[in-house]
Amino acid sequence: MPSVADLPLSSVVEVWGIERVQDVLAAVQGGAIYVAVQDGAGKARVLSGALVEQADLEMILDMIRGGRTALYVDAGTAVDQLPDHRPLLVRRGEKLLGLLDDGSWIAPKSPRPKRWIGEGGSDAQMAAMKAIKSARDTFRHRGIALILDIQPSRVIGDPRMVQDVVDHLLESALGILDRNGGGTGVHVTVSQGQSGLWIGVEDSGSHNHAVNADMVLSEVETDDLAILAIRRMHKNVIEAGGQMRVVPTRTGTRFMVCLPAPSC
Repeated sequence: MPSVADLPLSSVVEVWGIERVQDVLAAVQGGAIYVAVQDGAGKARVLSGALVEQADLEMILDMIRGGRTALYVDAGTAVDQLPDHRPLLVRRGEKLLGLLDDGSWIAPKSPRPKRWIGEGGSDAQMAAMKAIKSARDTFRHRGIALILDIQPSRVIGDPRMVQDVVDHLLESALGILDRNGGGTGVHVTVSQGQSGLWIGVEDSGSHNHAVNADMVLSEVETDDLAILAIRRMHKNVIEAGGQMRVVPTRTGTRFMVCLPAPSC
């Protein structure tokens, strides 16, 4: 019996919802037919590459409406054991092989996507800016640029959670830059998408990676006070119904948090 990996699969690029159109455009123009937008909780929404190309370059991908929820399946799954759901994202270990679709849905032509926020909840933009204003002098004295993209956005629950997350992530970014021998800037993003309120803090300009991003949120024992503080914040994010990821980048570390937000 053939496995799903033996079937014709469409090309797809997998991204986090907080990533921007400009981050994935090269892959789309290079042949990726679909874009799988992860929501931070192990799920993905599949968009057509053509729809992504219509969006503003600075828009985070989770703000683009449309697409269809996809399920993940292992590449070794026998064809007769596949779920009826389509589309399916076929994965072998950490590698995404492609997308299986039965042609039952075609991404419609849509007007150029626009930024949007839901109604209700609390003002996340204002809460984030409070944390940023408190940190500005420190960054200025250190000669590290703060690059901001703080969009009008809402969050469910106490907005002080947003302020606390941004405050701690900025402090963590400074600590990582110190350990990595310095850097040039920290990029802060706060935007609301279909999966929730996205908060991203990414340091850049480092040439060393003294901090192992993979172990920051792991259960490996440590007496590192900075890592313990991040883990406590991660626990608070989970208790608030959110998700958090830490990933290494080419020149730094990216923190990504998704908190519950009102739907549009």
